[in-house]
Formats: sequence, C-alpha cells, structure tokens
Amino acid sequence: MDQLQSIVERLEKVAVKFEGIKVGQASIIAVGVPGGASTNETSAAGAPTEAVSAGESSSAFQKVLDDHMTKILHAAGKMGRQGAVWTSENQNKIVEATDLFKSAFEAEKNVVDALSQCRKPSQPEMQKLVQPVVNCMTAAAEKTQGRRTELFNHFSFVSECLNSLTWVVLEGEGAEKPPLHIKQCVQSAEFYSNKILKEFRVTDVSHVEWVNGIKSMILAMSTYCSTYHMKAPTWNPDGISVSEFLGSDPPVESAAPPAAEPKKTPAPKVKKPEFPESKPMGPPQVHPTRSWQPQVDKPNPAHLVADVFDAKKKGLKKVTDAEKAKNIPGRSGLVPVKLRSTGAPTVKAGKTELVMERKWTVENHKGNKEIVLENTNPRQTVYIYKCEDSVVKVDGKVNAITVDSCKKLGLLFETVMASVEVVNSSAVDVQATGHIGTLAVDKCDGVKVYIPDSSTDVAISTAKSAGVLVIVTGGEEPAESAVPDQFVSVFEEGKLITRPAEHAGA
Repeated sequence: MDQLQSIVERLEKVAVKFEGIKVGQASIIAVGVPGGASTNETSAAGAPTEAVSAGESSSAFQKVLDDHMTKILHAAGKMGRQGAVWTSENQNKIVEATDLFKSAFEAEKNVVDALSQCRKPSQPEMQKLVQPVVNCMTAAAEKTQGRRTELFNHFSFVSECLNSLTWVVLEGEGAEKPPLHIKQCVQSAEFYSNKILKEFRVTDVSHVEWVNGIKSMILAMSTYCSTYHMKAPTWNPDGISVSEFLGSDPPVESAAPPAAEPKKTPAPKVKKPEFPESKPMGPPQVHPTRSWQPQVDKPNPAHLVADVFDAKKKGLKKVTDAEKAKNIPGRSGLVPVKLRSTGAPTVKAGKTELVMERKWTVENHKGNKEIVLENTNPRQTVYIYKCEDSVVKVDGKVNAITVDSCKKLGLLFETVMASVEVVNSSAVDVQATGHIGTLAVDKCDGVKVYIPDSSTDVAISTAKSAGVLVIVTGGEEPAESAVPDQFVSVFEEGKLITRPAEHAGA
C-alpha cells in the first residue's frame, strides 16, 4: 500500500507540471499569435516554429536597423572633411546612395512584419509585397551603369549588399538558407569594398567607417535570420492574408487563355496532268504553206578567204627586194640585247665601332691583322662578323665575345666574364691569356682553343662541329686534347647511352 501511495503522489506531481506548461503556452498564444495559432504547428516552410511572438521577430529586425543605420548615415555625411579631394557633387551622390540603402531596409522591415502576421501568400501577392524592395535594388543597380565614375566602387558595393535582401523569397526545394545566402552576398561585395578601403584608408577614414557599418548591418541581418528564419522564411499559417496586411484587394491571378486549336488547312488539290490520247504515227506531214525547195550548196570557206585577200591586195603597194629591211645596209632584224656587267662584286669596307657604349662590332675585315679593342669594361660585349684572314685583340675584361661567319680568324683576349661563342666559322684560333668560364662552338670546322693552365675549369660545349682542339698552355709543353665529333649510342638496360667513338690502333 505504501508503494502504491507513493506512485500516486508522483503521478499527481507530474500532472501539475504538465498543467503549468499548458497554461504558459496558452498565455503566450493569447498575447502574441493572431488567431490563437498553436506554436507546435509546422511553419509554411516546413520547419517547426518556436514559441516566438509576432512582435518579437519584428522588433528584432527593427533593432538591426536602429543599431547600425544611424552610424552609416553619419559616416556618409562627413566624407570629404578629412583632407581627401572630395567634391560636393560626390558627397551628394554618396548621401543619395545611402538613403537608397536605408529605404531598401525599411521596405524589407515591412516584409518581415508580414512574415510574422500573414499566412503564405500567392505569387501575385508576394510580388506586390516585395515590389518596394525590388524598386530600391533596381535604382541601386542603375547607378553602376553607364560611364564609369570615381564612385563606381561605392555604388557597386551598395548594389551587391542589397542583393542580400532577397532572402525573403528563398523558398522551395534546392533554395539556399537565408543566413548562407546573406553571407555569400557580403563576400561578393568585398571585391568593391576592398578597393574602397585601399583608396581611402589613409586619406579619409569616414569611407572606412561607411563600408564597415554597411557590412556589420548585413552580417547582423544574417544573425537575425539564423534565429528566426534558419531554413527558409517562416510564415504564420493561421495569420491574415497579405492583401489584408497591405490594405488592398487581393490581386487577380492572370490565367493564360486556353490555346486555340490550330485551324486545319485543307491540303491543296493537285491537278493531275492531262496527256493527249496517243494516236498511231502516220507518214510525215508537209506544212501546207511551205513548198519544197532544192538544197543549195554552201560556199567553200577557202574560196571566201581567197576572195577577201584579193580584195585587200588591190589597194596595197608592192615592196621590191631593195626596199626590204634585210637588204638595207646598216639595218637588220636582230634586236640588240644588253648584257649585265660581269665586274667584281662590291666589297664592304671593314668597320670597327662601339655602339652606345655597350657593344663592340667588328665587321667585314679582310687581311687586317692589327685590330685592337682598347678601353673595354666588363659591361661591354664584342661581336665579330664576316672577318677573313684577320686578327682581333681584345684588351681588358669584357662580358662576352661572339664570332660569327668568319674564316681564318685569330682571336686573342684576356678575360671574359660570361662566355665565348664561335658560330658558322672555320679555321678559327681562340686564345685566352686570363680566365674564360664557358666556350660554345656551333657549326664550325677547325677550331683551336688555347687556354692557360689556370682556366682548366672552363666548360666547353660543341654542336655540329668537327676538328675542335683544346690546347692547355703554361707548362713545359702544351697539352693538346681533341673534342670528339663521333659518337656511339647503345641501349643499356632499356636506356640509350651515348659515348665517344673509340678507334683501337693496329
């Protein structure tokens, strides 16, 4: 009995708690929700609504406006007063764009009030409800059109931020959640806000305050949606209609007229061709108006030509043999032909000059063995072109030397910083008395390179060349080494290996 009594007492306590919860919910419904709608019902968007009064959602959005809009308007009003070059016309345009931003949010506040007080509207009702917001967004977008001005980034920033107000129409399967949509709009607007901050961060801080104020307000609206409209705009299923909220007659949905049945066009009648009745063929008929005539022989073309020739011949003067050109002394039928002169080709004179204090050019010398380049420096280069049977001496230190299309050339230099290149040449002797780092020989035949024993670290590269010898001087006897021009390539373990050809003596 004692156990049963204790169980009954516990059940009575639980019943009292449930009654208290029920009374609390009833009081909330009586005060806030129009028509006494139950808070346990499902919202129009499919998400369960919380026990939140209609005035709480509206006042929360109004708080977003009150906390940020004043600061934004104040920052827009003081632009250009901190030393930046800012005209009064630009000031008026910024204030106008900011007022447009404020009007858009005030229109959005009206939509938020309708969300908490109205049931889900029809499509025409929804269009009429959000039309003021759309007008503000269109006006902001029009400011970015036309010729680009210095306020383009400001107008584009406002236009991108106002796109976040479209969260009130994001319904249906596949639609983005309002908080996520608002944050994505803020990220799109950052492209223009970063340009504004970069331009006015130092010259006018009010631009920075204006940008940060707008961004803070948009992010505050995202936080508001996370609290009251997390998945989609939440309507009041037991509320009034949007038409009653707006105080106008419900718009009539325009129904599309039924499609008229296409008229059947009768197929055109094709007239069958009429063929005359076939009659048996008889003997050929003779036209009654034509009489038979015997065939006349056609004239012979040869006779016609003869007649024409005889007619022309009557008016021509006969030329005697003495009057013919071939029989007149001093005249002949041969046409004189002028022959081209076979003189020796012109030879260009040798040239040695310094171009723009950077490049030595030695060109077209032949048989000149006293070419000396003096007063050189490491920033200069030397280019030797089409010299034959000549000697070029380079004093001092230069950056690079190039020998191109030369024959029987001798090159003597001290030190080269970069490289020496010999291209398209033959019988060329290259001698270094100092240091040389790199030597390149390409398409040459018979190149001798003399280097001192202190420059044996030189890197020599050859391509399509033959007869290249490297001679090291400085010892008791010069050491001569030949650069291979024959190679053997074999496959070893699947890889092609190339080595110089070796010839064993008998």
